Amino acid sequence: MMKYKKHLIHSIEQKIDEWEALNLISHSDLIQYLQTLISSSTVLGLIDIEKQSKDYLEAILSEEAKDYSYTSIYPFLEEQLQTLSNLSSDDIQLSLSKKNRGGDLPTLMVIDHDLERMVQSKQEFDAWGWYVAPITVNEEIIRAVYRFKPDTILIHSSVVEDDRTKHTIYTLINKLRDIRIPFSIQLDNPSTSSTSFYRLGAEVVFLKKEQISTVHNRLLSIVRKEKLNEPIILIDPFTKLPNERFLKHFNETLEALYNGYTEGSYLVYIDIDRIKVVNDAFGYDYGDEVIQWLSQLLKEHARKEDLLIRIKGEEFALLLPKTTKHQVIKRIQWLQTIFSEHPFLAEGKTFYSSFSATVVKMDHSTKSLLDWITFAHETMYEQEQDETQTATLLHSSDDGKFIQEMKVAIVDDDPIIRTILTDILNNLPRDPGIQFDIMAFPDGLTFIESPWHNNSPCLVILDGVMPKMDGLEVLEQLRKREDSDRYQVLMLSSRRSDKDIALSLSLGANDYMTKPFKLLELEARLQQLIKRMV
Repeated sequence: MMKYKKHLIHSIEQKIDEWEALNLISHSDLIQYLQTLISSSTVLGLIDIEKQSKDYLEAILSEEAKDYSYTSIYPFLEEQLQTLSNLSSDDIQLSLSKKNRGGDLPTLMVIDHDLERMVQSKQEFDAWGWYVAPITVNEEIIRAVYRFKPDTILIHSSVVEDDRTKHTIYTLINKLRDIRIPFSIQLDNPSTSSTSFYRLGAEVVFLKKEQISTVHNRLLSIVRKEKLNEPIILIDPFTKLPNERFLKHFNETLEALYNGYTEGSYLVYIDIDRIKVVNDAFGYDYGDEVIQWLSQLLKEHARKEDLLIRIKGEEFALLLPKTTKHQVIKRIQWLQTIFSEHPFLAEGKTFYSSFSATVVKMDHSTKSLLDWITFAHETMYEQEQDETQTATLLHSSDDGKFIQEMKVAIVDDDPIIRTILTDILNNLPRDPGIQFDIMAFPDGLTFIESPWHNNSPCLVILDGVMPKMDGLEVLEQLRKREDSDRYQVLMLSSRRSDKDIALSLSLGANDYMTKPFKLLELEARLQQLIKRMV
């Protein structure tokens, strides 16, 4: 971690050279530098540097605005350098370990049309350990639910009762029943009857005046109840196929059954190519149609001894006993052809889909059934065939298995924060089918003018206060683009007022964190944003 110390020393030395050349330093430049220094030292756990900077900033703010000479500022900078020079690596408390991450925060979607009320809800639930996704009502709300994948949803009663949004909310509620996401209603008016909301399917109806601790506990109990019920649900309600929980529940029974066959047993791992492209271009209903059609095709051509399982999303596992490798490959290639030639119609346009597959021969000793499925899934993303020929990759006819490239832009004028964020991203656990292309930018204008982030999904970690073009201006520019859905934006800003947060969310920020931030919380939020983009 000493590289962060070196970065910070280098940053202070650069500032010394810059200000020595200027001789006069403006009040605003000094305040901005001190705020940046406080943010960096807090993130790194440098308590002495943080305290020195805060004390100096407090003294500067107590004075009238004026220009400062280099000689008056130099003793403070020299003190910072001396403190840093005396630090050991143990004093830098930056944690980038892959263990104990907060990526599994319960996710709450808050639906409202009052921005100030949404900001208040976000801040309250953030403090109780939720990952909060505030959403206003629009025609994209169902797509937002698919992307956020919330554990539960809190809907304000006003959007249910408003004639302008009622139809959209009713459509959403019907969809929530299908995809098994519980929702609750929040009321402002205690005299409003809750009966109609319970009839809609609400788990709980809260009064706005209720203590946040009460609401938190009730929502958390709803999420826990759903988690407890998950193992009971062994059939995927969408495709009516056995699900991954079925596989785990009957793992030993299935292993005994398939190991009992004297002939060969094969596992085929199937993954629909580019399903996200369909979702983004036409909507999730059409992506669901593709998944449904393939599941029906696979079911119709399965033998009675075969077992077809929907693992997750667009991924399936097919267990085939009493067969040969040649027969399996021939059969899967035939199914690939049928599927790739089937036309799908969306908004007057015809599109086609395809799937890739990994064929694995299972032996009776080296791996469990679950291990074989994991092996087949990981093999699908490898660039070369397994030299032992344990697995055979069957790509779709047009090209190879799609590996999603995700661009991640770090836009911040603080080189220390840019370095820390780059390291966090490089160490984040992720699906082997996702490749990060990380680029750091020192200001907003450089990022906006760069062609690097065109044409690919892009996660933008955006500083709120920067030279040349600040974060809000960058956000406005991104949301004016026709393809603005490609961008997921996490604002990291020293601006912490409700008004600033509400403005950022109204301009299209997907999440907002104030500096200085906690590393584990940042990692958790990044993982949530990445999940939405996959």
